[in-house]
Amino acid sequence: SHSSKPFTLRLASKIVDMMFSSTYNSIPINSLKVHQVGHGIPINRFTQLSGNSKRKNGILYMGRISPVKRLDVLITEISKLKPTVSLTFQGLGSRDDYAKALQESGRRNKVVIELKKEVNYQEVPDIMATFKFFYSGTRNSVDKVALEAALSGCLILSQEDMTLELT
Repeated sequence: SHSSKPFTLRLASKIVDMMFSSTYNSIPINSLKVHQVGHGIPINRFTQLSGNSKRKNGILYMGRISPVKRLDVLITEISKLKPTVSLTFQGLGSRDDYAKALQESGRRNKVVIELKKEVNYQEVPDIMATFKFFYSGTRNSVDKVALEAALSGCLILSQEDMTLELT
């Protein structure tokens, strides 16, 4: 998805016949060439566990552990709660130094952070069904995983209006 209209995107829109996107504003170009196709989520797989009443009170984030996901913002905001809530970040770190900085921020702010490795996609619904809350920090875009978490019965925490509208 794009949050701006770089020259390469504008050029591509002129030379292609169609542009496909998962959501209506992931390509910020007003053109009949842009077609929304959805995220391709196996809905039944996620909704079958949505009634789980024994959920952890913590917050789950799943996906790439990267600055663009704004996990540092979550740590800062959670540290203001008394008592704080534990955080679970599950995913592949694109930068080990960022993951270490997140852990250090958690220690400084007295927020418990559990870093876990990425999992097979088949395991995602089962993990989501054990948490009450899910965090999506991506700006100007909707992460597919936030939609999956909402289907799983998680309450979504986000600063992105489009994410909140769709979940």
